[in-house]
Amino acid sequence: MTPGARQKVLAVFGTRPEAIKMAPVIRELRVRPDEFERKRHNRLAGGIGGKCLKMTVYLWLTFADRGFSFTCQHVWRNSIMPYSAMAVANYFLDCANSADREITPMKMQKLVYFAHGWHWAIFGKPLIKEDVMAWKFGPVIEPLYHGFKKYGKSAITDPGVVLSFDKDADGKVDILSGKFVIPRIPRDDINPKVKELLDAVEICYGKLTAIQLSNLTHAPDSPWSGVRAEGDLVSRNKIIPTEDIKKYFKKLSESSDRGDITSAKAVK
Repeated sequence: MTPGARQKVLAVFGTRPEAIKMAPVIRELRVRPDEFERKRHNRLAGGIGGKCLKMTVYLWLTFADRGFSFTCQHVWRNSIMPYSAMAVANYFLDCANSADREITPMKMQKLVYFAHGWHWAIFGKPLIKEDVMAWKFGPVIEPLYHGFKKYGKSAITDPGVVLSFDKDADGKVDILSGKFVIPRIPRDDINPKVKELLDAVEICYGKLTAIQLSNLTHAPDSPWSGVRAEGDLVSRNKIIPTEDIKKYFKKLSESSDRGDITSAKAVK
């Protein structure tokens, strides 16, 4: 480009610029390679190069590193624990459908959270891959929030999906291979004791309303309450420490006055 020449700049914005939002743009650029010259931007995730229009348009494609990896981590090696939160959510959704019971997004958050906590207490390992965030109104697992928020306060009717990518021969993510899949816990992979735990959690907590479950997560000694007590009641970026979740549910498992909750420890 001639120094000093006027340029038309195309900027792509988004609150969560995941790869799926950029894939159609990259696909179009590849369809017309003669109109573009390849550029490299060192902030691009996954080794994906940017391109710019010759003489007219610069296109800067910047992926949020956290958002991109966050999306991809759900679908690689899903059959090996820990599972994706969405796979666990779909397990509970199948249980609810079989029992002719409804699950709202809020209730789903709590079910997966309690299952994760009890799994730590009983087996000493995480059930899900994702962090649990201390949002203003309770613990939240972000991919579940974004996956089911379209339902609002209504019951979830369809299984949750995640974005899946293939990898090329060099082991890099192929952005154009993006497709939505329904993650599930493989029947031939799940440990019978883990299945027993999930079923126990569904029985113990599934009969409660979303509000009742929320009240349990807001108990004064809960991990969420501990994080929120530190201040900053607005931020959504506070992670509930794994150690706090572990200790809290371990304490519950040893309690004798929380029968409706601790019945889940029968799976030991």
